[in-house]
Amino acid sequence: MKKIIVFGFPHCGTTILRSIIGHIDEVYEDYHEKKEVNKNNIIPPHKKYHLCKFPFTMNDFFGKKYKDYIKIFILRNPLWVFSSLNKRFNYRIPPNHSLPVYIQTCQHFIEKQKTINKNIYFIQYEQLFDNSYEKLKDIFNKIGFIYTDDIFDNTKYKNYKSDFVKKIPEHKVDDKKHELYRTWQINQPFKFGNSLEKIDLRKNQIDKLIHHPSILKLYPNIKNEIDFYIQKHYPSLSPSQNTKQNIKQNKNHLQIKLSFQKRIQKQKQLQLQKQKRIQKQKQLQLQKQKRIQKQKRIQKQK
Repeated sequence: MKKIIVFGFPHCGTTILRSIIGHIDEVYEDYHEKKEVNKNNIIPPHKKYHLCKFPFTMNDFFGKKYKDYIKIFILRNPLWVFSSLNKRFNYRIPPNHSLPVYIQTCQHFIEKQKTINKNIYFIQYEQLFDNSYEKLKDIFNKIGFIYTDDIFDNTKYKNYKSDFVKKIPEHKVDDKKHELYRTWQINQPFKFGNSLEKIDLRKNQIDKLIHHPSILKLYPNIKNEIDFYIQKHYPSLSPSQNTKQNIKQNKNHLQIKLSFQKRIQKQKQLQLQKQKRIQKQKQLQLQKQKRIQKQKRIQKQK
């Protein structure tokens, strides 16, 4: 049995990615957050893969200890990572979730891609949803998974954050109840979640995020993405409205905002098309059942 570990940094998509992979029939999913698969689990014989996830990136993951693991390394734009962490910890982010740890994770993400290792796959959260999950499917195909597009439809599955939650909340839970809230969250539609209105950062966070070279290498447009937020909440950080530089930034921000809106609109269109297909399938199934019932009545009459 092949072992798989998903890792990255907190609030980067490790849990939802683990859940999506866990939808694949030949994958056995561990719900706990540990650095290794649970060897004590009783696994059905038809399962070919044993999956676990850990929300942090450890040096050991790239060494001999994990040489027999398939590794999937995921990272997310820090604007949304730290906005989410601010919300969870009320702006008192613990040291192991801090910006220096995130930057170290970025450096791993950049450097490890320079080494040739067929068992490590890299993906950014923002790439999960592009072109109907194209890059994610490419990783799955390289690993050798057998699956259908149904795995991307959360309505067909029950996703669990950990072994501590036995029942999935039917409605949104207060985010202070972290385990329940995250369980509710990963059972929502699998779609892009980096909306502009979710950004919520402190001034000192912004200054560090938009100037570090490792972050800029992975997210070169981060200054343009945050510009609208700076102008609204911290105008002192924003350049003069009359400068050519600011005009250019405003144009870039508008383009990015339009790009987000187009992506959301496209997702809604795809979702609507999918609902129509499902409805059509139900209608065909109903027609088929009616034909079968009619045939049975004719046979009884004979």
